[in-house]
Amino acid sequence: MVHSFYTSENPSGENQAVLDQFAVLEAAGHDVVLINRKTDEDSQQPLYKVRSAFRAANIGGPDPSPELEKFRPDIVHVHNLFPNWGTGWLKKWTHNSVATLHNFRTLCAAGWLYRDGHVCHECLETSSLAAIRHKCYKDSPIASLPLAIATRDSGKYAATLQYPTRLIAHTDPSVALFESLVGPKVDKVPYFVSDTPVTRSDRTTGSWVFIGRLGTEKGIDWLIENWPREQRLTIIGSGGLEPTVREAAAKEPNTFDYVGQLPYAEARALIAGSKGVVVSSRWPETGPLTAIEALQSGTPLAVSDSIAQANELTKNGAGVQFNIEAGAASLRAALEQLDEGAVSRDSARARFEEEFSAKVWLSRVEQTYAKVLNPKDFA
Repeated sequence: MVHSFYTSENPSGENQAVLDQFAVLEAAGHDVVLINRKTDEDSQQPLYKVRSAFRAANIGGPDPSPELEKFRPDIVHVHNLFPNWGTGWLKKWTHNSVATLHNFRTLCAAGWLYRDGHVCHECLETSSLAAIRHKCYKDSPIASLPLAIATRDSGKYAATLQYPTRLIAHTDPSVALFESLVGPKVDKVPYFVSDTPVTRSDRTTGSWVFIGRLGTEKGIDWLIENWPREQRLTIIGSGGLEPTVREAAAKEPNTFDYVGQLPYAEARALIAGSKGVVVSSRWPETGPLTAIEALQSGTPLAVSDSIAQANELTKNGAGVQFNIEAGAASLRAALEQLDEGAVSRDSARARFEEEFSAKVWLSRVEQTYAKVLNPKDFA
């Protein structure tokens, strides 16, 4: 497995997913090594921003091939390479590599296919120069330039899309999008979370929970504006909109309870003890781990229908959906359905077991590996 870990200042579900997948593969008897780079460490190097800009544009960068050649893997499973690995080395491993597409970074400078409050495919439909014009990465045209270069021509030059034998996406819409660009080499393998016992916290009894990065793409500002004031919402996380969240909690303490960033076990306990988890993402998110964590503990979901995985998360009565564009009325109706017992904890838990358990993930990823190792069996 090859991965670039994002900075610890912004806790990432993708980082956790890679660690969990490593553990499951190893427990299943596979011989696994994780070759990684960490932004926390690499960012201390001289000229890091300049170097990472070149890597983002697919120009040079560190190559894990010496370590790979020492290990002699049957499968090279690539996760995130941005911003600390190069990508040109993938050409040497195209015959036995698999890449998981955790986001849309190969097609979109922002990585989300989302801009200014709406889903955006402008770079796919016109030119990636739009990313520079809209300052899609870090609100800077200069910072967006390398990623505009990397995503030009709808990912035609993105090594992570073009070189691996197989690609993994997490939802039906994501599979359809990537296959429209690279052909039928994309497998649907949803995220999972470990099925460990979770203690329910009393703090969130009678409260809904939002957990995630406090950014507009996650919809926390929309959620605060449209939240029904007679309901209680516990907010877990950190990010750029933290001042907005703190202000709301200070002004309306009977409605909003902001607890900040919490250790993993504490956050899971709050999820398990809540009335339900609200996922308000405004971008076509491909695998919100917090939603899967809710299902694992039998906690019902209220999910924005903007999420690419909305149908799969709420299937068979595991949750309900609301529409961001419809505003407060749609959100209120979804919460009322859950209050009225439209979703049982048993149905939420059953959905986890049939779609999002480690056992299901392992079976699916091993089939992807088999397609690489024995392609004639799947012809």
